[in-house]
Amino acid sequence: MKKHCHAYLLLFFWLILSAVSPGPENCRAETNVFENFSKGRGGFEDTYNFTVKEGRYYFKGDGSNSASFIFWKGGTNPSPGYYPLPEHSNYFKEFNVSAIIGFQTGSSNVGYGFFLCFQKNAVSGTDDYLQFLIAGAGYYYISKIQAGKPTETLINWKQSDVIQKAGENHLSVIKAENVFSFYINDMEVEKLSIEGFPGGAMGLTMSNNTETYFDNFAVAVTALYTKAQSDKAVSDAEAAKDEIIAGLNAKIAEMHTQEEMDAVIGKYDPSRDGKVGLEEAVHALQQCVQQQDSGQ
Repeated sequence: MKKHCHAYLLLFFWLILSAVSPGPENCRAETNVFENFSKGRGGFEDTYNFTVKEGRYYFKGDGSNSASFIFWKGGTNPSPGYYPLPEHSNYFKEFNVSAIIGFQTGSSNVGYGFFLCFQKNAVSGTDDYLQFLIAGAGYYYISKIQAGKPTETLINWKQSDVIQKAGENHLSVIKAENVFSFYINDMEVEKLSIEGFPGGAMGLTMSNNTETYFDNFAVAVTALYTKAQSDKAVSDAEAAKDEIIAGLNAKIAEMHTQEEMDAVIGKYDPSRDGKVGLEEAVHALQQCVQQQDSGQ
């Protein structure tokens, strides 16, 4: 029985190492913010023109030609002010932010949507941020405020058939390093390289000439490493896995014939993502240990 324990050890280590290798599946987004307003405003601020009712966050403008901002300041360690540092839970560097935004009444020619990477400019001391807005008439707009300069339009008001006019739309923005991808109703409408916005706070902005609502605000981490770092991690893990398996193979080959090893490893079932094979390997190891302890 002892020699079969060694063969199952090979299978066991191979399965475990394969499972933990940082391949592409480990780079998938993980949601760390989700607000559906079923139990209140969540991590959003309490301001006079936003109210929670019926599981939505409603905004009612004052009719002026200005805009209102609402910041998300939740998590375990939010910043005390509007300028979070990287260690704060409301600082986002690489992200996928999304929300459902609905138009109710008011002007259909003014914007509402996201502001992103809100931070104080280190030189000018003014606010830096990006805006991704839609209008009820079926247009979208992307701009930036940076270093105290006037608003710079990146994409001027542009008509899009994917927008539900004066209705409900799902907006999302994915940031990976300095590349921003903008989506409306799951359709990518723009992809831009924008320098000077490494991260910061985020939230929503609405023209005060509208009454709107939003729901299902979510933020997910999309990249923990740069592509170069990720590629190196995968390469290092593969090399370490191959080295360990080669060493185990060499040791086991000294104790078993090829037929014996093939017979044991042949029990591995790759279906169901290897779950069956892993369970069999663990069970066999446990049996071997029990039998050895009992002197069998």
